[in-house]
Amino acid sequence: MSEIKTFKTLTGVDRAAAFLMILNEREAADILKHMEATDIYHLANAMSNLPPMTKEHVQGIVKDFIEVAQHEPSLGGNKEAANHIRKLLILALGHDQANEVLSRIKVLDSRSGGIDALRRKDPREVADLVRNEHPQVTAIILSFLPAAHAANTLNHLSDAIREEVLIRIATLEEVPISATEEINALIEAHFSDDIISTQTSSGIGGPKTAANILNLFEGSMQESIMNRIHETDDAMAKLIEENMLTFEDLTRIDDRAIQSLLGEVQTQTLMLALKGTGEHEREKFLKNMSKRAADMLRDDLEVSGPVRLSEVETAQKEIVATARRLMENGTIAIAGVGGGEELVF
Repeated sequence: MSEIKTFKTLTGVDRAAAFLMILNEREAADILKHMEATDIYHLANAMSNLPPMTKEHVQGIVKDFIEVAQHEPSLGGNKEAANHIRKLLILALGHDQANEVLSRIKVLDSRSGGIDALRRKDPREVADLVRNEHPQVTAIILSFLPAAHAANTLNHLSDAIREEVLIRIATLEEVPISATEEINALIEAHFSDDIISTQTSSGIGGPKTAANILNLFEGSMQESIMNRIHETDDAMAKLIEENMLTFEDLTRIDDRAIQSLLGEVQTQTLMLALKGTGEHEREKFLKNMSKRAADMLRDDLEVSGPVRLSEVETAQKEIVATARRLMENGTIAIAGVGGGEELVF
């Protein structure tokens, strides 16, 4: 593996990975404990692919993070990196979760993974790869890709395939070794020696993954796909929809759209929904109410006693359902959901 030629060529993820590599294991583990599993996966993957670093590189990376140059020995070598990564993940996550993360990356092998190779391919190429494959194989492959890449790939497939694949993504939980081997053979046939690890099954997919992909489709296409999924599996379609728009997403709505939403929501429902939110989410709603109404709601929130979490979630889902209805009739749109802009009137 060639040496890094210039510090400027490193991506943000590469710099973060390199920074963790120069910390001792306990310090790095303390950082990883506060990160999402997806971020840990990307960092661990970047750490495993880091070329050897000189002191100059280390100093630049540290300066970039904490603005103080420090001197550390050179780091490098895939085997050394793999051992370091394994220790960090075990300290941060415990053996079971560490093994789950490691099962999704090719940490202990110098060859690049097949999925990593697909991430670098144009969506048209990925679509050509999976076009005539079983929908389950396509679902597994797309579940490993970033949502935007998966959505762009689906755009190059037929409507019927899109529907079938998204349902299968939503119901995916684990990938058996036999399926991984089938994908290996498929990728090998198209992209030379790019291989996915077959050591263990991996937890992937689910309604949230399908929702993340659907969120990136243009509104009319998203609606068309969801209608077909409802016809095929109404319960699964509802699960996907619940993950497509959350109560937290409503904070991205323009103030005028929030006012439109408030006109459709009962005060008691709003109070229950806001019991389970932070100050930022509360203020997003309160500042779009009249001063009198906002003051009354603040008082109600302060004097009201504890409520069941299920009541809060029900109230939030009711408001989200109202927001979704307003989105469907074109009254509002939420950035990043359904391909809309901030506001549509």
